Amino acid sequence: MRRGVVVLPVLAALAVPAGVYEHYSLSRQNLQMHADGAAIHAARAVQLGRDPRATVLRLVEKWGLALVRPPEIEAPPSAGGFAGDPQGVRVRFAARWRPAFLFGLFSAPMSVRATAAAVPIGGQRTVLRVE
Repeated sequence: MRRGVVVLPVLAALAVPAGVYEHYSLSRQNLQMHADGAAIHAARAVQLGRDPRATVLRLVEKWGLALVRPPEIEAPPSAGGFAGDPQGVRVRFAARWRPAFLFGLFSAPMSVRATAAAVPIGGQRTVLRVE
């Protein structure tokens, strides 16, 4: 009976960080997915002669992203694999993540960032680079 009393709190203490990391990882993947989509849409907008910044801002509003600062949009990108490409677009998102389920533990928010660049290669196809 005593071993069970000791082992259970230890297992619970080990499960909490794993759950926190999983939640953080999913939040980061979600932000990266949105950055990828925004970069692809912005590159397509450049190809069609539209404003990539307006396209990304419209998507951020549509998706309801809670960013800590406005998205950084470079068209053409100044760095990365598509640097200097007049058709390329680079998008950076930054959000704050706070584990809501830890009852005040680890209450300091953490930064989550995602960067993606894209360039159209003709027709309906676009090349995406995650940075």
